[in-house]
Amino acid sequence: MRKRDWIGRTIDSLTGHTKRRTTTKQPTGASRQRGPARTDQGTHNFTVQKAYCTPARAVILQALNTYGVPVSNYKEYVKGGTIRPIAQEATFSVPKQQAVWAEYLMERTRRLAVVGGRIDGRNREWAGRYDGRMPVPWMEDGCGEGRSIR
Repeated sequence: MRKRDWIGRTIDSLTGHTKRRTTTKQPTGASRQRGPARTDQGTHNFTVQKAYCTPARAVILQALNTYGVPVSNYKEYVKGGTIRPIAQEATFSVPKQQAVWAEYLMERTRRLAVVGGRIDGRNREWAGRYDGRMPVPWMEDGCGEGRSIR
């Protein structure tokens, strides 16, 4: 019996007619992943406030989208006193791997106060050195052309 199996497998391998194993069990570990490694680690939620004069959405989107940080799950509320509104409060999510950078950018605008979801307390100190001036945005279409997003 063994000799027959060996001869059959040899003939099959020479002619290209090999039997494929079919299993329903998924491979484990790194062999299961196909393509680039997954880096999606979820989102981080922020709550920010700004003075009540204009909606906070424009300030937040300008501060974050200009630098490549997408904003999702955006909600805005009015925080009020007894007679009139005092502040706009917004809650939103950013990708977790960009959350520290997003917090720094919001602090650097000097128009937003991060009241919820703070990650690194040093961001407020670092951003305070620039007195509301934002960093130069990255180039579009490549660095060789010398055109900035602004």
